[in-house]
Amino acid sequence: MSEGKAVVEEFRKMARVVLVDDVIPHPNADKLELAIIGGWQCCIKLGEFKKGDKALYCEIDALVPTVHPTFSFLESRKEGLKSFNGISYSRIKTIKLRKEISQGLLLPLPDEFKDAEVDTNLSEQLGVLKYEKSESKVDDEDTKKQYSLYHRFALWLYGSDRPNLPFPAFLRKSEENRVQNINSQFKVAHDTCERFEMTVKLDGESMTVYSHRNEKGKIVFGVCSRNMELYLDDLNYTPTEALRKWLGKLLLRNRRAITLQPYIHPQDVTGVLDWIKQSAIALKQCVRINVGLPKWVSSVKATDDRFVKYVSDNKLFDKLAAATISTNGKTYSVQGELIGPGIQGNYEGVDKLSYYVYRVFDSEGNVLTPYEARIWCNINEFAYVPVLEAEALLPETIKDLVKQAEGKRSLAKGGKREGIVLKSNTRDFSFKVISESYLLNEK
Repeated sequence: MSEGKAVVEEFRKMARVVLVDDVIPHPNADKLELAIIGGWQCCIKLGEFKKGDKALYCEIDALVPTVHPTFSFLESRKEGLKSFNGISYSRIKTIKLRKEISQGLLLPLPDEFKDAEVDTNLSEQLGVLKYEKSESKVDDEDTKKQYSLYHRFALWLYGSDRPNLPFPAFLRKSEENRVQNINSQFKVAHDTCERFEMTVKLDGESMTVYSHRNEKGKIVFGVCSRNMELYLDDLNYTPTEALRKWLGKLLLRNRRAITLQPYIHPQDVTGVLDWIKQSAIALKQCVRINVGLPKWVSSVKATDDRFVKYVSDNKLFDKLAAATISTNGKTYSVQGELIGPGIQGNYEGVDKLSYYVYRVFDSEGNVLTPYEARIWCNINEFAYVPVLEAEALLPETIKDLVKQAEGKRSLAKGGKREGIVLKSNTRDFSFKVISESYLLNEK
């Protein structure tokens, strides 16, 4: 699995002002207690907080800068420390303390934020970022900022294989709320006996495939990763562009071309000439040079991108076009998970790249209900994410639902699933529930 990256989070409040909902005894530790924040549970020191206290809460996957006085105490903890752009961060993860799950970091609210309202997002003020698994296809601007000056220069020189396009405005990015952050909405849905489709959450990469009628009335097609639209045309580089990319790749490939090994002083020297000879040999062994020359590339195919290649090989645009014809000109877009070898370590354990739809949009950008989406996918030959229950009712508590997230993978034998996703059968409302065992084993 590729190394993670630090990003500025658009949707989640990685560090925010909260009220402690409850504090209960830790069943296995006299000097610890359990603080409840919405649907989250945090292990805290005995007497540190009481019910109703205002506090600072950092969610799991938050990267908190240890140079900030609020988080400096984490610098001494080796586990979870990561460096991005020369700054040390501590990654907040799901852990177990004395057999109890602890998710997030709960701290006294810094004095300068004492008057801040509950749910105020303090991520920017405190320099808190979000940890994300890297997508191997792209180097976005947030990722580039983490690199050394040398690395950034090489990336600038190389540029990108193809232009990066913004995510289409007529669609929305794939981002589900965690159930622990929607405590009041969960209670309303439970109390009104709202029914949900419960599906397996697959661990891959989000891919959106769309058909859309533009301002001229022409139907256009496109493919998007989680954050951007992908370029669909082959590119031919000018000699200058090709040279620049070759030089950039040369620098990237050989940034560790010269390595230094421990210098071993000459032993048993019999004279000056012998000393010079042995010193030269030792120096040669100490400094190792290994330069690799990259291949000259004058063009790049759109299908070099695995998303575009998968869409092309499986004729997904043709399927969307057929759906338009069969519905008297309505256009549709699908959002789903691309899984398989080379993606997130192939956590789902399948033999080849596969695409599973979890959301369908109509020509007005409205989301089809789960029932409508399943029927649409069946008619138009798109695989739908594995359904566990079509008419699920929410249990009494979020904790009970988190237990339901545990289970085996659906597409391969053995292994545990990442979690579940629940989508309302009557309105555009959905959320995800991540398995605690998955989070505990996450790297």
